[in-house]
Amino acid sequence: MITVTLEQIREQKPCKDGWATLLKSFETEPAPRTPFPLRHVLESNGLDGMLWCMMHLPEHYGLWRHFSIDCAERVSHLMVDPRSQNALKVARLQADGDATYQDLNDARKAALEAANDHVRGSREWRAAQAAEATLQLQFLDAVGYADEAEDTRAWQRQRLGMYLDLGRRPPDTSKILRYQVVFIDGQAAADALARTVGGSWRNGTIDIPIDQADYFEKMLETDHNVLSYQL
Repeated sequence: MITVTLEQIREQKPCKDGWATLLKSFETEPAPRTPFPLRHVLESNGLDGMLWCMMHLPEHYGLWRHFSIDCAERVSHLMVDPRSQNALKVARLQADGDATYQDLNDARKAALEAANDHVRGSREWRAAQAAEATLQLQFLDAVGYADEAEDTRAWQRQRLGMYLDLGRRPPDTSKILRYQVVFIDGQAAADALARTVGGSWRNGTIDIPIDQADYFEKMLETDHNVLSYQL
């Protein structure tokens, strides 16, 4: 789980309204240097507030980079030019340390040419721009263009929440199962159980990698804190 402090946020001079919204969201305001889950910012200030916060947490840029690629991949069906598709592959390789900066620059040049071949402002153009932005380490542009190409905001919020909960890149959402689980002890028990299988918990649901399903269900059946569950 990724955490942050009020002091870290305040040092970046947030806007007056955003800061007030965040402070108001706490039942008990934490001390300035007391860490709290970064997901709280997503829940209280929404995706835009969270994206602003991400910009000022460079220690997690590697994660934000992967998230931006996820967002661009979400609209990859609109990338009719293979140069845009290749941009995503190279961006992911580079984020994992498996591509050189020369590879990145070559792919970026080709992706930019691909974007310029589309009608400016079209869905295809925006999707191509999202792909090109991932190669420039401009994760905000990648996320924004992807959402403009096709309304994926709800998906982006859910996906980002998984990054924040896990503190690492989550599994591919196409390979994830969602369980509705009722616990006796509430969130603490849910968080602990979800983490044991590399999953994430939110509002009564646990998303887990599909290859952990059998093991997870055995845990649910033997966990005395579980009242009920269903897939």
